[in-house]
Amino acid sequence: MQIMLLSAGQGSVIGHQTKKIIAYSSRSSVCAKCAKGHDPKDHDCRKDWTGSAKGMEPDTAAKLIAENEDFSRANVRVGVLVGDEDASTRVAVQQKSSHPIAKWIDRNHNIKRFSGEFYKEGKRERSRGKGRRGILRDVNVNFSVILDN
Repeated sequence: MQIMLLSAGQGSVIGHQTKKIIAYSSRSSVCAKCAKGHDPKDHDCRKDWTGSAKGMEPDTAAKLIAENEDFSRANVRVGVLVGDEDASTRVAVQQKSSHPIAKWIDRNHNIKRFSGEFYKEGKRERSRGKGRRGILRDVNVNFSVILDN
């Protein structure tokens, strides 16, 4: 079981050609001043999220990609969403988008998933008296090089 206790999250859209951040959004479910009893109107309160921590990512992605006023004005259409394997983010973005958006798993999550399977297999092999130390590290490095090319 995984328990999410995050009180803040952020997301960004990075341009394919420029590799620069072209849109950014954040969510926060707490405010230090409000927690001390201050009225939200007395300060620049950043608390803008009341849902679950798990819902922050899909909501932020949908806002950045499908509900982005700057993108609408400039006729920008996001064609690919790159992130982790969380299907709820893809679904939230696709539901609010007027065109299809492909979902790719980012490099870091791909390596983590791939190497995790190798580590599990390595443990099984070692328990059977097989396996070679370092082979998992070598495979992981080579897999990372393949992804980068």
